Amino acid sequence: RKRVDDVQCEYLQMGQFYRHGVLNILALPETLSANAYDDFLRATDPIQKVRAYYRWMAVLRYEVLMSRKFDRVVTMTDRDAEYLRSYSANAHITAIPIGIDPDEFTPLPEDPTRPAEVVFLGNFRHTPNVEAGEFLVRRIAPLFPEIQFVIFGANVPEALRTGQNVHLRGYARDTRDLY
Repeated sequence: RKRVDDVQCEYLQMGQFYRHGVLNILALPETLSANAYDDFLRATDPIQKVRAYYRWMAVLRYEVLMSRKFDRVVTMTDRDAEYLRSYSANAHITAIPIGIDPDEFTPLPEDPTRPAEVVFLGNFRHTPNVEAGEFLVRRIAPLFPEIQFVIFGANVPEALRTGQNVHLRGYARDTRDLY
């Protein structure tokens, strides 16, 4: 109902909000089809391999269609940009790497008396973060009982609420306080 000059869709799932007659930008923090391809390569069970292949093809098809449809596609890594270009050579795909301001994010001085910690920060509505958190809690933390694993983020799934040396801290208002 309102006139807009451009539409920026964050993540592939938002590609459905493409609008005719305006500049359309699709921002892809990750290429989902590349993740699906990696799942396909890791699958060993024949049924799981077929399912992973089907998922890879379905996601790849949609990702390619969207990258060709949008006026601009922005990725966060050169690798993702090259991957998409290999399927959509004529699409306008640009990598804008994620960067930080080193003056704003300066680590605190080292404190040799402080015990070692592993810090994990994630939005747990994002499946790769859930998978990474589960891997960290189930496979890595038990191997290092003397190290504390501190997990920050909202919507932490029940599966992460295990482990003697795992501590859940919830949402972090300012990530600088974590380091």
